[in-house]
Amino acid sequence: MTVEHHTAVSRPPLPRGGPRSGVRAVPAYPERG
Repeated sequence: MTVEHHTAVSRPPLPRGGPRSGVRAVPAYPERG
């Protein structure tokens, strides 16, 4: 759960389907932050 919290602080939840999808989308879309 540490990764989820860190990701939420680093970048907001992407509109990919939810917070879980956002975590995986972060590395895929680092410039989307």
